[in-house]
Formats: sequence, structure tokens, C-alpha cells
Amino acid sequence: MDLLSTLCVFPTFAHVPNEQLQWFVDRTEEHQFLEQTTITQPGKAINYLIVLLEGRIRIDTGAADDIVVYDMPGGIFG
Repeated sequence: MDLLSTLCVFPTFAHVPNEQLQWFVDRTEEHQFLEQTTITQPGKAINYLIVLLEGRIRIDTGAADDIVVYDMPGGIFG
């Protein structure tokens, strides 16, 4: 399945017109990460958007008990 079709399945993007969603897709980079890969460090600013297509993402803000795990494809972070 291509990225446009994949995004259309997620509730967040379900009502976005295809032309606008294609604009978004044309400006994206798709990355796959191995389990336990660190994408960024706590406290470091990020200037990109993450859309979880599959799998899960663990967010650790650096605080003692502030760890969140998202395993909902279609989730948006950043």
C-alpha cells in the first residue's frame, strides 16, 4: 500500500482531501527504525513531525516517571 492510501485509513487523515494529503506526502520522508532506536534526546528541540505508521514509539522526557508509550498507528508527534 502506498503512503497516501495508508494515511487515508487513519482517522486523523480520513477527511483530508486527497489533493492536500498528496501535498503532505510529497514533502515527507519515510523512515523505519529498529527496535530501541533513539530518534532524539530529552530536552532537545525537534523541528519535524512524526506520524506513526506501525509499531510503537516510546517518549521519555527525561523526568523520573515521565515515560509514555504510544502504539496507535496514525498517531502524530512532534
